[in-house]
Amino acid sequence: MDKELVLESVKRTGRALIVHEDTLTMDSGAEISATINDDLFRYLDAPVMRLAARDTHIPYNPVYEEYVLPNEKKIIDKANELLRF
Repeated sequence: MDKELVLESVKRTGRALIVHEDTLTMDSGAEISATINDDLFRYLDAPVMRLAARDTHIPYNPVYEEYVLPNEKKIIDKANELLRF
């Protein structure tokens, strides 16, 4: 992770949305979120938000995969939620 780049961006925007395909529980996104909260809490205009795969196995069925994994629509919806905060 390019920590300086991430922190610079969050400091400039006051917001952070972390998106990845790992599960939400015990994931790398939690570490990134903790870093942002530890270093930039006073600059945040909204809580750090995360969008990740549901806490289940990664499916092979395309329909179930659509349900479990982040996708374009889910990212847009979560980004809009963050902007409305």
